[in-house]
Amino acid sequence: KRERERQRQREKERKKKMTKIMFIHGLEGHPNGRKVTMLRDQGFEVHAPDMQMSLYRLNKSNSVTRHLLRLPEFQVICAVLFAGICSIIWASLWPSVAVLLLGVAWLAIRIRSLFAEAMHVSFLACVDIQTLALPRYNPDVLIGSSWGGAVAQELIARGNYTGPTILLAPALQEVLNMTGQGCLSSPASSHEEEAESITRLKQRSGDMPILVFHDRQDDTIPYQHSVELARDSEIELRTVSAGGHSLLDLVKKNNENTSTLGEAIREILAR
Repeated sequence: KRERERQRQREKERKKKMTKIMFIHGLEGHPNGRKVTMLRDQGFEVHAPDMQMSLYRLNKSNSVTRHLLRLPEFQVICAVLFAGICSIIWASLWPSVAVLLLGVAWLAIRIRSLFAEAMHVSFLACVDIQTLALPRYNPDVLIGSSWGGAVAQELIARGNYTGPTILLAPALQEVLNMTGQGCLSSPASSHEEEAESITRLKQRSGDMPILVFHDRQDDTIPYQHSVELARDSEIELRTVSAGGHSLLDLVKKNNENTSTLGEAIREILAR
């Protein structure tokens, strides 16, 4: 029993010395994704709160599609389409076709805006999840990947997090473009507002180290977005060739049993 107690105590002491990372996963990611697992294998204590996020998977409680299905306007459109189909089957043809065409036209006109609204709701929910997780984990370093990078950027822009941050192909500008939102807490009404989160992020970069990794060959999030993010700010952009958007090569171990990302974590903590 004493030996087991000593082992538990040694394990506690070891964990105290480990660098604590809060990893915000990507759009289709999960808490035990490859980057998280690889960082844990390199000796980091990694916490990755599950955002239950996806574009289309209905089994994810925070998916964009689920939020789309909850929107009242989308439900009305579906009801009109259903009524049109039922009328064609059981009632007269021409009025039914008119109802069906009305539903199709309504959906075609509004689907892009409705999808953007649903994505906005999903994003805000992700930000809320990570905001609640921050004081619970109290990380030494925050890492955000793609969609998770956008969430991390918004946390910084709001002042919810002020510590060392590493962003992997961060997607905030892409989220802003897709949702048409500015601060992401309220609808944008002008070009100036659309840049509000980015502007506040740049302003806060002088008070905290922020490091961005982005691959020029990224075919999901434009590399230029990170170039613009680093411009006129204290944010450091490192251009890499690391497997495209996934940036998995950053996390692969080298001969010294660490990785480019692992070295960057230690470097940013030493600043």
